[in-house]
Amino acid sequence: MGREVELAELVQAARAAEGGDSQAVLVRGETGVGKTRLVEELLRTVETGAAVVAVGGCVEFGGDSFPFAPFSEILRTLWQHFPDEVLAASSGREALLARILPDLDVPALAAQDDDVTRLFALITRILERLASEQPLVLVIEDLHWADACTRELLGSLICTRRTGKLLIVGTYRTDDVRRGHPLRPLLASLGRLRSVRRVDLSRFSHDEVTGQLTGILGAPPDPDVVDDIFARSDGNAFFVEELARACRDDVGNGLDDLWDVLLTRLDSLPEASQRIVRTAAQGGAVIGYPLLKAVAGLPEDALIDALRAAVLAQILVPEPNGTDYRFRHSLMREAVGASLLPGERALINRQYGEALEADPSLVSTEELTGRLARHWHEAQDEVKALHMTVAAAEEARNGDALLAEGRRDPEAHDRLTRAHATATGPEREDTAGPASSYGLTPRETEVLGLVARGYSNRRIAEELVISQKTTSHHVSSILAKLSASGRTEAAAIAYQHGLLPTPTS
Repeated sequence: MGREVELAELVQAARAAEGGDSQAVLVRGETGVGKTRLVEELLRTVETGAAVVAVGGCVEFGGDSFPFAPFSEILRTLWQHFPDEVLAASSGREALLARILPDLDVPALAAQDDDVTRLFALITRILERLASEQPLVLVIEDLHWADACTRELLGSLICTRRTGKLLIVGTYRTDDVRRGHPLRPLLASLGRLRSVRRVDLSRFSHDEVTGQLTGILGAPPDPDVVDDIFARSDGNAFFVEELARACRDDVGNGLDDLWDVLLTRLDSLPEASQRIVRTAAQGGAVIGYPLLKAVAGLPEDALIDALRAAVLAQILVPEPNGTDYRFRHSLMREAVGASLLPGERALINRQYGEALEADPSLVSTEELTGRLARHWHEAQDEVKALHMTVAAAEEARNGDALLAEGRRDPEAHDRLTRAHATATGPEREDTAGPASSYGLTPRETEVLGLVARGYSNRRIAEELVISQKTTSHHVSSILAKLSASGRTEAAAIAYQHGLLPTPTS
């Protein structure tokens, strides 16, 4: 599972509770990092013994309209296990308990002003009674959604140490508990208690992702699959699982449901922030504030407000250098990018291209041509994209290293790696020289020349007086023979190896 240390901490707390020293543990981490899975492993461990487990979850949209929601679930479980004990502990107050435990089949009392206080005392009495007889494990999940009554009761149970075989485990999402969240005061008060254990779940390492994939796929995965999933998931256990299932089921990028989950967070932002996030998604894995400012077209105060909302929502994260931003999750950036309309994507990338042409200092010198090549390609300006790709390949040849853009932006890595390989590979004039050495026919060479000039298939067909179907066949054959991923790269390879004369403008 990759959580041996964290699981050991929980098991240690359970053992202490079994010995009569009540315990409380808070398990915290970002969405999808594996909190529920870790708690399930704990429960499988303690259920093999004499412990009784009761789990309750807070309601996402309940707020104060669902008071005591998780404790209602917990009491229902305890009632099913120990009906006599629950009745004995609530003797004389059954009607009050029926307010949150309808299973009692007792008419509930009419609401009174001191209901909450009396329920606190009654629930505490029931739990103490049961925990005195056998180990009792209570799990309250999703505390970031807890109602006010649940927060207050939980705080009372944890802060007032009692003897008994009681273990309370609470889980919450750190990325949901932002500034001003109602759970924060409770966490602050519990943070001052040495008796409260805290288990922080970080993202998986590369080795841990390998182990998780082995369990999901049923066999050690291919190293390239591990590298790809680790890069896309950033080690988030839930993302790893979804990507692995897509790989196992051979559905490629069929992750619409996962992307819908991620985009829900984007949809909750103000429109200006959504616009900034969509713009940032086309800016690379890391984007500098000056570049984003140049592209966004917003007054600086409005830009800062929009960025603040995106950061508080845990979509964008400031880099330690104080000038750059990145997406908290690579898959979020991928999902946002996939949600763009074709025209919208082209517009944003054109804005990037224009901004970098107007002020090349917005990115480092070694990044410039590679980024311009990508932005102009996405903007569907094949002429500019071609020139920049050739320039990037030439810089790779002269610099004898991949451009920094390729290292920092996984999306551009493959294209720039190809350009680098083309530029730095063995000189091929002696062995490859003419187009025929690549297997290109004279007609394909003619078609390649028009492709390099940015002609569409339709225009090539008209120019050469051939059908579009024949043109498409020629283009596909050219790409295959040159091992090119697209028309722009095919032209770059042709220019690099003298198959076509290098453009002068």
